[in-house]
Amino acid sequence: MLIGFGPRVPCEAVRVILPPKGRIYAGTSAPRQRFIQRAEAEGRLVNAAHGRKVLSLIITDSNQVVLSAVAPETLWGGRRTKNGRRRSRSI
Repeated sequence: MLIGFGPRVPCEAVRVILPPKGRIYAGTSAPRQRFIQRAEAEGRLVNAAHGRKVLSLIITDSNQVVLSAVAPETLWGGRRTKNGRRRSRSI
């Protein structure tokens, strides 16, 4: 899954894709902000936004937290099943 302008995450590894509710650290809901800060302190945070506005938080099966500059709707729209068909948007 392409998660930004170059970085990729395997589709099988993605567990949750969340919108951050605004700019990161400003306008983000308090629980998500604490979650991001905890991940950063524990070394589990990957910033794939490369200085752009963060539009989605991706949580992987290895408990990594990835910040992406791509909207969650766009990320889910690009997912495909094993036979190559597009997945339904109503996941």
